[in-house]
Amino acid sequence: KGWVKDPKSSLPAVVAVKVLKHGHKEKQFKAEIGTLSKIHHLYLVELLGFCIDGRRGEKKLLVYEYMECGSLDRYLSPSHMQQPLPWSVRLSIAAGTARGVAYLHHEC
Repeated sequence: KGWVKDPKSSLPAVVAVKVLKHGHKEKQFKAEIGTLSKIHHLYLVELLGFCIDGRRGEKKLLVYEYMECGSLDRYLSPSHMQQPLPWSVRLSIAAGTARGVAYLHHEC
């Protein structure tokens, strides 16, 4: 979680920052950025930007829109749940995930 200056507002915007591991290949990183920067879908978080830091680009960051309710693993993983989700909610999550994956597979 981090903050960036929002050009549309005087307030900072909250973002999610993913730090990639050192072994992440440059070619794969560029391909991910190329694909993710073009994707805009209701069921997928939006890539807002990226950063490569260090002399040899050893630090790579992806900046995504921040999801106020957190990541899905927080709701699906038994170790994180206080109370299991009803099956109707789980089915809705699975259907939304399937639509996002289908979009990536067929439209990108």
